[in-house]
Amino acid sequence: MTTSTTSAVTPANSAPSIVIYGPPGCGKSKHAEELRAYLDLDTVVDDWDGSSPYPRVGALVLTSNPSPTLAPSTHAMHFGSAMRELNSEGRRA
Repeated sequence: MTTSTTSAVTPANSAPSIVIYGPPGCGKSKHAEELRAYLDLDTVVDDWDGSSPYPRVGALVLTSNPSPTLAPSTHAMHFGSAMRELNSEGRRA
C-alpha cells in the first residue's frame, strides 16, 4: 500500500502527525490502515525517506529510516512498539 500526501491537502484532524519506523518488510505498510485508525489520523504517508517534508498534522508517516528528521511536534515510535500498543488496546476492548 502506498499512499502519498502533499502539504496542499488540509486534513480534518489537527492532531500532530506520528512517524512509525522499522526495517523494510516488518509490516508497516500491511498494518498501516489499522494503525491509522487506532491513532485517529486522517491519512497515511508510506515509504517516507526520513528527511523530506511531510504533513505536520493528521498523518501516519511510515519510514525505514531508523533516525528520521522530525518536526518538533511530531512523535516517533518503532513499529514493534506501535503494534504492542495496538494489540494491548485490542485485548482490553
